[in-house]
Amino acid sequence: MIAHGHTHIPVAEWQGEQIIFNPGSITFPRNEFAASFGLLEDNRLSVQTFDGEVLASIEL
Repeated sequence: MIAHGHTHIPVAEWQGEQIIFNPGSITFPRNEFAASFGLLEDNRLSVQTFDGEVLASIEL
């Protein structure tokens, strides 16, 4: 799994056998995305806003 936050753009996706994950940003979101954070729950990796909107999600 590759996890990074450098771009501040929410991503949770499989690329081949690798997971690419970026939780976005709480303080400096980009590309008009809402502030977001990463969450691992019940074998699901997701990026969510503080309003509960899921911006990206994958099953592990």
